[in-house]
Amino acid sequence: MKLNIKSLLLFPLLSFSSFCSAAQFGSAYGDVIEIAAGGVGAGAPAKNLMYFTVSGTSTFATCANSSSPHFVINNEDGGKTMVSMLLAAKMAGKKIHVAGRGTCTYISGHEDVSLIYID
Repeated sequence: MKLNIKSLLLFPLLSFSSFCSAAQFGSAYGDVIEIAAGGVGAGAPAKNLMYFTVSGTSTFATCANSSSPHFVINNEDGGKTMVSMLLAAKMAGKKIHVAGRGTCTYISGHEDVSLIYID
C-alpha cells in the first residue's frame, strides 16, 4: 500500500473535523476571502493577530459571533507558520481546511484557529 504525505495529513484532519462537528469546535473549507490584521474596531489597540473568513459552509464555536464569523490566528510562535500558509493559499488561489479550537480567546466573537491545511 502506497501512502503519501497528503494522505497522512488528510486522515487526522478528517478525523479531527468529524470530532469537531460533534463538539463545540468550528471548521471550514473553501477559499480565503478576507484577511485582516491588528485590532478590531475604530480606535482598537493594535494586536499581533490575523483574522480571516473562508468561503463555503463554515461552522463556529458557540462563543463566535454569527453576524461576523471570523477565524483568528495569534501571529506568534506556531501562528506565524499558519499565517504564512494562509497568505500562500490566498495568493495561489488554493482552498484551505480550517479547524478551530472552540475558544474565542484573542478577539471576542471570533474563533481561535487550531489547524490549517492547504489542498
